[in-house]
Amino acid sequence: MQENCSSLSKLVDEEGDFMKKFDVIVIEDVEVQGVGYYQKSTDGMSIEADSSSITDFFSDVIRSKKIIGNMEFKGGGSHSLFSGNYLVEKVNGNQIKLRKA
Repeated sequence: MQENCSSLSKLVDEEGDFMKKFDVIVIEDVEVQGVGYYQKSTDGMSIEADSSSITDFFSDVIRSKKIIGNMEFKGGGSHSLFSGNYLVEKVNGNQIKLRKA
């Protein structure tokens, strides 16, 4: 029972909305391999990373204060492309928050 609850929590964000799974994220032509979940909102995006490669990448982006123009999520039964200007607002453990710039 405990395993089902923890895996289900990864599919639902803080507001109770379902998150989509990805296996690869491509940001500005840089491909980062790793499992995670994402949810787009009106003012940005939430990402929950299961792989340190993803959190490491976003930690580097937040330190450089780089604006992200294009993001592509692949795998997990979905393929989504987002374009716009996003700033990494916060990286806290495996939680990543991006906001529209």
